[in-house]
Parts: sequence; structure tokens; C-alpha cells
Amino acid sequence: MCSAVILIYNFGKFRVWQRISIFLTIEELSATKRVAEKAKEEAERARKIAQEANRAKSDFLASMSHEIRTPINDILDFSKIESGKMDIIPVDYDLAILLSDTVDMIRSRAEEKKLQLTLEMESNTPVHLHGDEVRLKQIIANILTNAVKYTPEGKVTLTVSGKNVSAGVVQLYVSVKDTGIGIKEEDKERFYAPYAKILVVDDNEMNLKVFLGLLKNHGMQIDTAMSGEECLVRIEKNAYHMIFMDHLMPEMDGVETLRRIRELKANRSRDAVIIILTANTVSGAREMFLREGFADYLSKPIIAVKLEEMIQKYLPEELLMKNDLGQKEEIPVGSGDHVKDAQPENGLVDWEKGKVFCMEDEEFYREMLQTFLDSPSVMELRRYYEEADFENYRIKIHAMKANLANIGAMVVSDMAKRLELALKNENNVSYVQENHEKFMAAYDRVVCEVKTYLEGVRCIDRKKGG
Repeated sequence: MCSAVILIYNFGKFRVWQRISIFLTIEELSATKRVAEKAKEEAERARKIAQEANRAKSDFLASMSHEIRTPINDILDFSKIESGKMDIIPVDYDLAILLSDTVDMIRSRAEEKKLQLTLEMESNTPVHLHGDEVRLKQIIANILTNAVKYTPEGKVTLTVSGKNVSAGVVQLYVSVKDTGIGIKEEDKERFYAPYAKILVVDDNEMNLKVFLGLLKNHGMQIDTAMSGEECLVRIEKNAYHMIFMDHLMPEMDGVETLRRIRELKANRSRDAVIIILTANTVSGAREMFLREGFADYLSKPIIAVKLEEMIQKYLPEELLMKNDLGQKEEIPVGSGDHVKDAQPENGLVDWEKGKVFCMEDEEFYREMLQTFLDSPSVMELRRYYEEADFENYRIKIHAMKANLANIGAMVVSDMAKRLELALKNENNVSYVQENHEKFMAAYDRVVCEVKTYLEGVRCIDRKKGG
């Protein structure tokens, strides 16, 4: 009995147009009595999954142009299989019948366009298989449909071959060739760009936005988690290549989360490279994190170049998008210039430094500034101070420290750092009581400056009277 499960690991191998082959790996699934008994139930599940498949959209496709995106609209199902989000429904089936039925489904469309549609299968290809018949049929039907759709005249040929690679395991090769329009030259590199899955764990929403923004042009699927507990849930379901883990998080910090990851039996990301994200740059910090089991550490606030270097260092070469690494979008001339004269003297925000953290991308930087303004952190900090809840005060001031640094308000970020350390190292409540209002006044000035930058109108600092 042969087995068949579709596993797709690299979207760079998907080529659905002219004279390009598609390779589908078939992995063994043991035929058991339990599977046989539940065959009817599983077949119904497969039918429902097939109905839902066309509604799915992939993060991978979000960065692609419409011309490229349309022909592979169902590719999300493949990524779901890799990440563990899509169940495989194994049944016994005849490959020859499956292929014949699939071609017959498409034949009428081909005849309407007067296209020649042919099926070629090598005689030594195993035909009695056990696996997800619905998924295999869906994949082949999808690429045939696209080939017919984008071929104005000529022919479309489906070629299938296969071989036994080990006991109970068959590897199938499915190739679709057509005389269609192909891919624009300027789109090829982007279309074949590799696909990698990265998980970022941070309890600070703004930090997550910064991270996603820095990698938005690199064609990677990036998942996020806002706590150590959520991270554990995700790695039970998904297989990640890299995990970036914030150090200081409430309830379960990054070090404790790493320990829990190592202990987790149902860990689909056991081989993932785990990088610690930390503002702790004191001597010996790196060595301490390495002893804990992290592969490396990245200082916060995150610099795009340093992040790219880290990814290049640890991701396999075939998963890297070389054409986009290090490229920056052109900044519109005059962006932000209209507010320079309106900025307060001796301003607390270093706009140029903030833009560096955003890859010199004005649009991205303005988005981060708006996120900063929308944050409820300052109100929460006031409440913790008034309630003398200094543990939560320390956690919140830590997050505010990062947010201030992300936009370039380094002086005020340093004030937040001092408040945090006073509570963390010495539980020095008196220092906080002496300096809390000074920090709040400085924070209000930063808010005022940011509003001025975004709106082009001087914000009135009520504490200064204008």
C-alpha cells in the first residue's frame, strides 16, 4: 500500500506558467484500521474543506501584484498543510482515475478556447495510493485551470510520473506545460521569491508593528504572539524557521518561555532558531542569553540592517529574498518638511533617528507615530502610580521606554529606563515618587511634538502655556 500526503515547503518551486514544472512531494501515511472505520466521516470533512478552500487567502500573496496573485489563489492551502493548520484526510484512491476525472473537469473550458488538452502518465507510475485525494485533485485542477485561463491558443499538457522512494512512500512529479503568456520579466524574481515563516513574540503592540514593518518587503509570512503563553500555543500548531522572543514580558518572560518551549512535547518548531530581543546591552548579557539556550540576541530598538543580518545569518540561503534585502523605498520629497519650522526649540524627538528605525520610510514612520499617540499606556501608568501598584508600573514603564525609543525620543526613553531600573534593581519607590511627574511632563511634550509633526500645526503645551 502506497501513501500520499502533499507537502509543499518552498513556494519558490511553484511555477504555474509556461514550460515550468511543479513538484509535489508525497509522504507516507500508515493505513490503519481506525482510518478505515472513519473513512466516511473523513470524506465528509474533506468535502467541507474543499468547499472552504477558495475562500482562503494567504499572507504570502498579500505582497504580490494582481497579475501574479490571481493564478495561484489557492496556494494558502499548501501553506496550511506545512504549518499544521490544515488536516490531511487519507483515503485509498486510484491515481489514474483521479487524473482522468480532473482533466475531464477542465476539458470543456479548453474546448471553448479551441485548446488541445492532453494527459501523459508514465507507465511505471504507481497508481494505487493512500492519501489526501481531495487535496491532490484540487492542486492539479487549480494549475490546469490557470494554464487554460492564460493560454490564448495552442495546447496544455499535464505530465505525471512517480517512483517508490522507500517502503510505502511514493514521490510524484506533476508538470504542466502550456503555450500561454508566461510571467513578465520584471515579476519573475519577486514571484519565485522564497517563503519563510517567522514568529515574533512581544507584549508590546508597537514593537510588533515595527518588526512587521521592517520586513514588509521581504516576502515572509510572519506570525505574532503577545505573550509567552500565546507563543506556546502557536508552536504546537505551526512549524517556524525562526522565533524572535522579547526578554521582558509580564507573567512569563522570554527566558521562561524558552524553557517551556524546550519542555513542550507537541512542539512543531523544535528546530527553530530562537533569538532574544532585549534592551539589556550590559557586559555579559549576550553570554547569559546563550547559556540559557538562545541562538543569539538582538538589541532594541531594532535597526533594520541588524535584523536583516540576523536573518541572513540563520535562515537557509534558499529561504532568503536577496533582491529585496537592504533596499529602501524612496522617501517623498518634502515629507515632514512642512512642520520643521513648527517644531519646538530643543525638541525631545529626534526625527531623523526615528526614521532610521523605520528604514527611512516616511510613511512607515508616520504610522508608528500615530500608533504611539493611540497607545493608552500613559493613562495606565498614571493609574498604577496613583494606586501605588509599582510592579505593574515597572512593566508599563518598560513598554513605554521601548515606544519612545522607536520614534526617536531617546532622552525621554532614558528617563523611563531609569524609573524602570529603580524598581527592578532596588525597588527604589522614592526615586519613582521624585521623578514620576518629571517623566509625565516630558512625555506630554513628546506627544505635543508628535502631533505637531503629523498635523503641521503647533501643539499647545499647556504646562508651558504655548
